Amino acid sequence: MNTQLKRNQRGETNPAGAILIAIFAIFAIFFGEPLAGMMTDDSKATHVLTQLGFTEVQIVSKDVWYVFPFKGCNKGDQALYKVSGKDATGQVRTVDVCAGLLNGGTMRG
Repeated sequence: MNTQLKRNQRGETNPAGAILIAIFAIFAIFFGEPLAGMMTDDSKATHVLTQLGFTEVQIVSKDVWYVFPFKGCNKGDQALYKVSGKDATGQVRTVDVCAGLLNGGTMRG
């Protein structure tokens, strides 16, 4: 007890607290974005194509890692979907849809 009081009076800090903060920061940087992507509602991706007149819309794949800016998505997007459906001419098309936890979806390509 006395040693702890003397250490705090000298202005020394507890290294365990700094280590825990660093671990939390690393976890948030590497896993925060993918976790938000996993929580993004899949219906956002299908809703975009339905609004554009596509039928038989289905999700082919969902990507939740850090590739979005390189594939044309915005900063607020946490998920990149490959979605297929029939367009107005009846042709089956596969397009990318970017979506975020707090925003809607946007068709790309």
